[in-house]
Amino acid sequence: MIVWFQRIESAVTRAAIAVAALLLAVSAALAIYQVWTRYVAGMPSTWSEVAIRSMMIWAVFLTAPYAFKTGAMIGVELIYRLVPRGMMIGIYLLVSVVCVVFLVVLAWQGYSMMLRVQNQNLAGLFISIAYVYAAIPVGAVLSIFSVISRAIDVWRDPEGHLLIVDPKASAT
Repeated sequence: MIVWFQRIESAVTRAAIAVAALLLAVSAALAIYQVWTRYVAGMPSTWSEVAIRSMMIWAVFLTAPYAFKTGAMIGVELIYRLVPRGMMIGIYLLVSVVCVVFLVVLAWQGYSMMLRVQNQNLAGLFISIAYVYAAIPVGAVLSIFSVISRAIDVWRDPEGHLLIVDPKASAT
């Protein structure tokens, strides 16, 4: 069951990264369009800036699960360097629990915010701003699964190889 959970989480995280990359590419194209309409055509676009900002918000929340999965967001390097490997795993798991609690609160509050603003429209786009706010609970829920998957990997690594920090890499 754990293997299936991790496979599904990995596939969903890869899909989220692909969507985020697409959103960033579209945002870059829209930024060029916005500059062109403002400075070349002399008629600034009324909707492109809002669309770019919305896509960037989604991209950030869709890439957060990958950052959690790779351990990029849960790094207490100083503590890891000062404690024995066995304690590193315990500290990591404690930090993971705290992260999951935070992400549950973030998902719940993001969902609540999404419901509160569902009758407001984005300026120039005439779609509900709730679609932008939906990035918060979606990103938080996907991140929860990534934190759990990474914690499982760390738990299965009794030597703590996933948590060992290379002093040469971080000295720069």
